[in-house]
Amino acid sequence: PVHPSTHSTSERVRLGGLMKIAENKEIGTLFLENLESVDEIGFKAIIDMADEFGMQVIGEEVRRNQEKMEFEIIGKI
Repeated sequence: PVHPSTHSTSERVRLGGLMKIAENKEIGTLFLENLESVDEIGFKAIIDMADEFGMQVIGEEVRRNQEKMEFEIIGKI
């Protein structure tokens, strides 16, 4: 069973990404929330996974006490 006590946040986000790809493969866009909880290794794994399936990633990363919203495009377009 997948549970916070048995899997890291990065592992759970990756699994969720794979499930979203399986459910919506024809859409071509993978939207992920809570990327502030994913480490660099997990983030690279998500990008690689998306590239493998030809998906674009749109990710949310919440940062507190910011005066402006930032957008960053990472990977292939």
